[in-house]
Amino acid sequence: MKKAIFFLMLACSAGAQAQLVKNGTQWYDGGINYSATVKANGSVLMEAMAEGEELQFGMNPISDLPNQYLVHKDAEFEWTSIPEGALMKVQQQDGITAISQYCTDRNGVQNVFLKTTKDCEVLNIEKMKALIIGTYTRNDGKRVLIGNDFIGVGSEEGTYEVMTFNGMALNIIKLSGINGAKYWQMVPTLKGFNLYAGDFDEYGMFTQGRRIGSLIESDPGVGRFYATEQAVLNGNILSIFRKETLRLMRNEIMARHGYVFQTQDLKDYFSREPWYKPGTDNSSIKLSFIEQLNLDLIVGEENRAERDAVQEE
Repeated sequence: MKKAIFFLMLACSAGAQAQLVKNGTQWYDGGINYSATVKANGSVLMEAMAEGEELQFGMNPISDLPNQYLVHKDAEFEWTSIPEGALMKVQQQDGITAISQYCTDRNGVQNVFLKTTKDCEVLNIEKMKALIIGTYTRNDGKRVLIGNDFIGVGSEEGTYEVMTFNGMALNIIKLSGINGAKYWQMVPTLKGFNLYAGDFDEYGMFTQGRRIGSLIESDPGVGRFYATEQAVLNGNILSIFRKETLRLMRNEIMARHGYVFQTQDLKDYFSREPWYKPGTDNSSIKLSFIEQLNLDLIVGEENRAERDAVQEE
């Protein structure tokens, strides 16, 4: 069994700096749950099991910066996704405690670890549901309503479940009581989702079939990316969106609070939304903690997409 170990750097003793990370607490990184062990010097060891492998990483407190840590890893395990010297910042607001893992250039957040008591598969499903719940118009004109487990297509009513693989939620739902395809693979677009049929093989792998339609968000009271107000989109969920879509997602967070845009394309885009009510003072806007975490994550994903594009040239 491989063990990925991020060894702790020795720094000034700062036990008081770990007050927001308690011994034995669980932390969800968007895919799996880590358990925290707090050491006497204030450093933290995070441990998890994923697909039979034991994962570990250490967070060493930064002197004079409460609730901020640096990660140090052993060169033997270069494959790990958390880089040497990654900044980990712990924050608590709105009843939520989160550890933000900053990008190496400190511009945006690469991932968020949420303090939780729930099983990670339950959290993965909840996050995917937050992304797809809404009111839509299908390309054939039928109204589609997706609730927490209810789905309505025109006059038909049924239920659905989010499919998972190795505990991770897929962007695939299994329909019951609705005629047509047994599964919908929901691929995000700027306006909603493209729908694909398909099926699972004996090993639990999904094979995408033909495109069977599209859904257009049609609730005039909320924005396309209302999920950014409901759940932290940590893990790999943002990677399925195109960079230009991420930009609109990020700015919709601000638009919901009446942000007055100066860029013409954003002014034009949001002025067409019936829910958008521009305010008078951008400086008075206050985001919820979930919205701020999502904004930081989106910035990080945009920067990563930009770096990847440069490398491909």
